[in-house]
Amino acid sequence: MIKIILITLITLPLLSQEYYFYKNKDEKEFLTPINQIFRDNKEISYYKMKNNIIIGVSDKIIVKTDINFNINDLISKFQLKILKKLSKNVYLLQTKDKSLTLDTANRLNENINIKYAHPDFIKQMIRR
Repeated sequence: MIKIILITLITLPLLSQEYYFYKNKDEKEFLTPINQIFRDNKEISYYKMKNNIIIGVSDKIIVKTDINFNINDLISKFQLKILKKLSKNVYLLQTKDKSLTLDTANRLNENINIKYAHPDFIKQMIRR
């Protein structure tokens, strides 16, 4: 019985998923998932940043490409949908599911033709 408990304790951290996004192209910002019980919107996953700010992530990603890059290659590769062209080379994209948003944004960010890619974060308004 003790062996089973030890094996479970050792392997459990290996099975946990890391949640992060790229801040400034190469700096990872790690996130802690927040329990959805006290949140009423099931279309948004909530996370806490290391500075205790709570952010929401839906199925939308904002992407800026190099000027001459054709984004259609990435659209088909990642099964994305263009919701809106925000400017000449900035797009609002949609993933198939909100659970894919962080991973897809991170993978897009690793492409040399992408200047930045991050979820379309939802933040609580704070009065000053």
